[in-house]
Amino acid sequence: VLGQQLPGDLCPKHNKKLDLVDVDICQKICTDCAIFGDNKGHQLVKIDEAATKSNERAKKFGELINRIDKSKAEFSKENIRKALDEKEK
Repeated sequence: VLGQQLPGDLCPKHNKKLDLVDVDICQKICTDCAIFGDNKGHQLVKIDEAATKSNERAKKFGELINRIDKSKAEFSKENIRKALDEKEK
């Protein structure tokens, strides 16, 4: 149900929404943890920004894998052609 918070979306220390990601320790945290807690001074990103960056990286990674696969297939075809040409000589 949209708009409802799940129990896992609340900070166990402050009972507030987990709306940040502590990049230093790869953990979701609340604003109070960021300001007053052990996460003070760590590199922080809003969860929605982190999700967007993660999706962009996954897309780029997928594109890279596709290019590698295509290059491997072309390389294999070229090797087969060379081998056949060598046999014909």
